[in-house]
Amino acid sequence: MEWPKPLHIEANRLVAEEVIGKLSRVYRSMLPPYYDVEDIQQECWVYVLEAVKIYKAERASLKTFLYLYVVDRLNMLRRATVDRKVKCAKCFGGDINCKSCRKQRERNETKKKLASPAPLDGVSPSSLMTDDTIVLDEVVLNEFEELVNCKLPPAVRGDFLRMKDGAKVAQNKREKVREFLKGFINGETD
Repeated sequence: MEWPKPLHIEANRLVAEEVIGKLSRVYRSMLPPYYDVEDIQQECWVYVLEAVKIYKAERASLKTFLYLYVVDRLNMLRRATVDRKVKCAKCFGGDINCKSCRKQRERNETKKKLASPAPLDGVSPSSLMTDDTIVLDEVVLNEFEELVNCKLPPAVRGDFLRMKDGAKVAQNKREKVREFLKGFINGETD
């Protein structure tokens, strides 16, 4: 087997083995019991082989880069595999109907979903949006504001921006902005 660069040098492989050895001992107690030291070392080697593909010597030493990369991946693995226990002072986590426990369980599920989001293979894009019309209206409004902002004469732009932010603008200045917008919508202004 040919080692990828920079692991083709024996000294760099020793650095990787040192990082893996240290982290596998540290994370042995942090991961579930079905992960023994050899399993963690294998996971670390996979992470190291991923890391060397993106390693840039000018940014950090190999040891530092591998350490940080592998620690980050092991933390993600830990978040995905370790369940948080519900700690309730009222029922000690045993009552299913306890409002406090339910909130903690829901919060823990949300955190777990953030750590390992669900795959989007079978999900249609339309089901991801809560209300298509709201999103579409917002996009159209943003595009309209950009167009208007590009075409606004400098004398009216300040008043328009103040009106958009909800600040008070004098009646005659509001009328000038309205007249310009009416003309812009009707195509009378370039």
